[in-house]
Amino acid sequence: MGLFLQSCEEDIQLFTSPKFVPVVYCLLNPQDSIQTVRVSRVFQDRKQLTDWEQTYDGYLNDSTKRIYIESIGEHGDRTVIDFSYSQSFRTCNDTLFACTDLYTCKLKPSHLIDYSLYVYFPETKTMASAKIKPIAPVQLIDPAIVPGRKMVIDPTQAYVIRWFGSPGTAYYQGIFHINYLEKKSDEIVSKTISMPLNAVLQYPDEAIFSQNVNGTHLLKTLKDSIPVLDSVSRKIVDFDFTFIYGGIELALFSNSGINPLGLSDRVSDYSNLDNARGVFSSISRLHVYRIPLADQSVDTISMNPLTRNLNFLTSNENF
Repeated sequence: MGLFLQSCEEDIQLFTSPKFVPVVYCLLNPQDSIQTVRVSRVFQDRKQLTDWEQTYDGYLNDSTKRIYIESIGEHGDRTVIDFSYSQSFRTCNDTLFACTDLYTCKLKPSHLIDYSLYVYFPETKTMASAKIKPIAPVQLIDPAIVPGRKMVIDPTQAYVIRWFGSPGTAYYQGIFHINYLEKKSDEIVSKTISMPLNAVLQYPDEAIFSQNVNGTHLLKTLKDSIPVLDSVSRKIVDFDFTFIYGGIELALFSNSGINPLGLSDRVSDYSNLDNARGVFSSISRLHVYRIPLADQSVDTISMNPLTRNLNFLTSNENF
């Protein structure tokens, strides 16, 4: 095997390396025991991608010890965990020509430990690297399940999401999942649509954060997501809520020109990796299930001009 790899390396040196942009994405999730790193090579045109595949693709199937995480514990103990190859896919369109490989490893990160990520690119003999400390848990205040309390959200009364931040956390995004029933003839089907909220990018210099959710946003989401069908009737059941939060690196990256979904006042091309573009950070989630909606909000959905033709029942109506 050693002679084979040596022979391959000697053969590769005979070729001119196709130029590419190395890109690495890795978001450690303290809630998961399996972590993933996404390694891409982005080319300017399709020919460069084809040349790279012909020269290097088979050689890179051997990924042993080319991608690994090093952790330094509270007492200075050092642990190295190798990533294993998972799958590959190609992206080719008018503006993007890329090959991407996914690698996984068994690791349940701790917010008390520092982690360094290393990704070796043999074509250029360079090592991409970055170091982070994963985020600590965030405490969500609202929404919450409180006996006797129901969620009120309509155009005249915004709903307020509240949470306590945590060290190293600066990216927050909520997603409401609206659960409803749809009846056609004698058949009743459960359905769900999602309403993502704007990301909140706040550095952890405050203890409590909040975000207003306007009721008009809810009505427009229903209007845009549900088709108008005269033959059906619908009834709101309840809401679920997912709260995503991530590290300072993810917040900076989301606000960066390298990320097409960045905000309007974004900074240019943020990356916390040496010798590559992308981001190494951490991310986690909280879930709240079966949040009841107040009768006045159910009635607003039923009777508001934006959603009236969706045939939602009022709070005192049933199928």
